[in-house]
Amino acid sequence: MNMDGQILPFTIDLSKVGDEKYLMTFVNGEERMPSDTFSLSGDSAIISLSIFDSAFEVEFKEESFSGEFVKYYRKNDYRIPVTAQISDNPEFSVSDTSPADIEERYAVTFVTNDGDTTEAVGEFTQNGTDVKGTFLTPTGDYRYLTGVVDGDSLKLSTFDGDHAFLFTAKIEDNGQLNGSFWSGIHWYEDWTAVPDPDASLPDPSQMTYMKEGYDSFNFEFPDLDKNMVSLNDERFEDKVVIIQLLGSWCPNCMDETRFLADWYKKNQDLPVEIVGLAYEKKDDFEYAAKRVSKMKERLGVDYPVLIAGNADKERAAETLPMLNRVIAFPTTIVLDKDQEIRYIHTGFSGPGTGDHYIRFTEHFKELIEKLAREKV
Repeated sequence: MNMDGQILPFTIDLSKVGDEKYLMTFVNGEERMPSDTFSLSGDSAIISLSIFDSAFEVEFKEESFSGEFVKYYRKNDYRIPVTAQISDNPEFSVSDTSPADIEERYAVTFVTNDGDTTEAVGEFTQNGTDVKGTFLTPTGDYRYLTGVVDGDSLKLSTFDGDHAFLFTAKIEDNGQLNGSFWSGIHWYEDWTAVPDPDASLPDPSQMTYMKEGYDSFNFEFPDLDKNMVSLNDERFEDKVVIIQLLGSWCPNCMDETRFLADWYKKNQDLPVEIVGLAYEKKDDFEYAAKRVSKMKERLGVDYPVLIAGNADKERAAETLPMLNRVIAFPTTIVLDKDQEIRYIHTGFSGPGTGDHYIRFTEHFKELIEKLAREKV
């Protein structure tokens, strides 16, 4: 993928399904993401990418294809040139120079062109020239990153059907990393990382909270059939309620949704309900419902997901005026059987974060089981 001269490599497995259809599976670190099946029209194909409102519009040749990666939901025509060919070569090539050693944990600062900063924690595992890891931020993680150390240069990338991230950095003699970060063709940041085994982030349970002057949480939004659903409905009465703020366009939200959908199926005996509040990229209800319906089908979501509004965070906050703000998608709000807020988690550390994901899921299960045992 050619992002204004920066090449982001990724791997695809292409297989035939039946006589005329094909399946493209994206290899994203430890993750495997199948596309929708597609058919060739002559030498051309439009390949929808997983859940997201994006696609490859490409032309096939004997052992290659070329075309564009397109995000249909963006206001401007968002297209990135992409080419692919059959190859056994690794995604990043390396020289014969001995690789520098990188640390397992860093305190990271990302800096925009305007000088705005975001603090993060970088965690990596190195095996010779191969590196994998991620960046954790106050609002979520950068998912599965893989790459190489080539001499004193670090290269990492990920492509998951929406995120197209490329990171490069020089490994300094003192262990510090000084680098560049590209997100598609619309975003660039400088970044620095200092080795720090104690690097940490703000507590995600303290970032979003109920504003003074409000003594209850409530909502009323339409489901996919335009039926209005409220927290006052009978299905939520005397139950623990998990409210998930999400968007079908958000890979981190999809990580959380996979976890919640699986947990919900396995715990039908508990007095617990989950409801998703979807904030989508367009105001059009039919568009939003179509995107959410595809997400529910693809991920096997059995709980209701309502169309709550636009993905702009300020506009999203207007739909839930009792919250101090909407900082991140996803945000998860847990109410007890009396509909009192007992826990709010901002962001989500997905399976690409290893132990962080395991700790969150264990805490979540313990909390919900405890609340489910409480008397009304």
